Amino acid sequence: MISPSPRWKTNIMKNIDVKSLLNQAGCRHMKYILLMIALVALVGCGKKTKKPNNYESKKDSALLQQLAENLEDSAAAGDKFAQHQVGGMYFFGEYPKERDLVTAYAWTYISASNGWSVAEDSMPIIAKSMTTNQIAKAEELVKEMVKKNPKLLNKE
Repeated sequence: MISPSPRWKTNIMKNIDVKSLLNQAGCRHMKYILLMIALVALVGCGKKTKKPNNYESKKDSALLQQLAENLEDSAAAGDKFAQHQVGGMYFFGEYPKERDLVTAYAWTYISASNGWSVAEDSMPIIAKSMTTNQIAKAEELVKEMVKKNPKLLNKE
């Protein structure tokens, strides 16, 4: 089979509106998936250090900070996928977040309450790393978070 010429591919790509294509395909969460891929690519999978700002350039650090803020904004607006990702950032201690199991459990619980099945599957994994007291604190934190921001729970 003969592959199309690069010029053909370039001309086709100029005419594609990626955002509308993703919306048409029903990939509402694609931007968050891409955001997390970028976050993981920038953070890497190496040994974690105590210093959260251990990056080669301030530009990388600023980009990660901005990505995390965008994700948190979406989570605060009730996006169950973003809520689960924020919980994951706290669970794994990914920059710019420090590892915090109570907060990780709270965000994951909220995501699961909104019907995100992956978050429901993550709950026992996070709970295994926690004490009963930490789980109780996390449940209290969920109540406080929802009281402060009722938009966290979708009314679908």
